[in-house]
Amino acid sequence: WCSLPIPAAPRSKNMSCDAACVFVDGAALPPGFCARWYSTSVQGARGLAISPDGEVLAVARSASPPAVLSLRDDDGDGSAEVHTRIASASGLNHGLAVRDGFLYASSDTTVYRWPYAP
Repeated sequence: WCSLPIPAAPRSKNMSCDAACVFVDGAALPPGFCARWYSTSVQGARGLAISPDGEVLAVARSASPPAVLSLRDDDGDGSAEVHTRIASASGLNHGLAVRDGFLYASSDTTVYRWPYAP
């Protein structure tokens, strides 16, 4: 299942999803599903969330300091070419959520909250 229109690319012989999807070698998926790369430049990506307006948010643990990034596909090709730091704090590692105008992220010991307006 793919919801974004993306350019056709080589497919694996075992892939049974739509031809517009790019197969990620080694991905274990049920029949009818496929996987594709959205961003390969976020080092230490861990937590993911989708904002109310559809932006992909990711915790970048390897950033200095660790950060929450907004990943945007501005040209509609199905890959994020814009990475914007929207929050950072020491020790961010995986928890991430957006709710009622706030962004929440966590470290091993702390839950952080920032005002968030997409």
